[in-house]
Amino acid sequence: MAYNKAKEEYKWKVWKEQEEKKLRELGVSEEVIAELRDYDWNCFKQERNYKNHQMPDTDFIERTEDASGKWEIQQPVNVQDFIKSLDDNKLRKELQKLDQVTLYIILLKTFGYGTEEIGKLLGMKANTVSARMKRLRKKLKKYFF
Repeated sequence: MAYNKAKEEYKWKVWKEQEEKKLRELGVSEEVIAELRDYDWNCFKQERNYKNHQMPDTDFIERTEDASGKWEIQQPVNVQDFIKSLDDNKLRKELQKLDQVTLYIILLKTFGYGTEEIGKLLGMKANTVSARMKRLRKKLKKYFF
């Protein structure tokens, strides 16, 4: 699941308000509380930045770079299990009609890979990946909108 910045910031604010309330009850000066707030806010921003740019874990995708610098998918990705996990029957039927490469692109996009990374993994240009995604969106718009 992707990192939800707004949700995490809300949790941090609730936690910080509770902490500041306890500090005030203990008689800590407002100056010290403000310094702690600034320090904690900077720590939170660093962690948020890290988590926002972190790649999601994928247990069944293993990639290596060979001597020529090309990326390869070592283990086959089970795209069919991904499709079966979808709740929308109409979407599932439309995705089953697609070719295997486009399904891999969808799966990798779901895991947070960018178009350039997907292109390297599948041995194609980033523009080709973008074009396939654009055609897929256009096709799915016919069925859903």
